[in-house]
Amino acid sequence: MAQALKWLGPLSGHVVTSHGNAVSCHRIEISEASHPIPDQAGLAAAGRILAHLKGLTEDDLVIALISGGGSALLPGPASPLTLFDEQEIYRALSCLA
Repeated sequence: MAQALKWLGPLSGHVVTSHGNAVSCHRIEISEASHPIPDQAGLAAAGRILAHLKGLTEDDLVIALISGGGSALLPGPASPLTLFDEQEIYRALSCLA
């Protein structure tokens, strides 16, 4: 999806895909994370994306492309939950316990 945006001209961004599915995408950072059970790599990628968004203004354009698996690839448990808690929830909902 990110590669299809090249018609917009030079842009930067961040893509998170499941392990083993990364492809080069000029000027866009690629992270790999776990699916269907979230992992530390996805949590770190979510943090990097949030860091990219800090400091943007109303004049900046942000395009979010989220497909199937986005919730597992970008975990962000709200306190007091932890990544472990989120993993256990995914396992229970996926019948993978």
